[in-house]
Amino acid sequence: MPRRIGSENLKLWIGRQLMGNDAEEPPVTCKLTDLSLGACYLQTESPFPVRTRLQLMMRVRQLELQIEGIVRVMHPGSGMGVEF
Repeated sequence: MPRRIGSENLKLWIGRQLMGNDAEEPPVTCKLTDLSLGACYLQTESPFPVRTRLQLMMRVRQLELQIEGIVRVMHPGSGMGVEF
């Protein structure tokens, strides 16, 4: 049986990508608190506005995933729901 890795062991960075803007924003550290096949919830004190396009980069050991997403729900000072 494969070993499960809890969300507390995941390091997640989000790079905010604004449409039409080539300048890269610095990464924001978040905590992944929920994950499904098409969305996730990220706990952060500074969530992005709804409809912000993001590039999610997640590393688990030597595996790195990059996924494009869009903020669908934002809770000020708490976190955001991202669809991908």
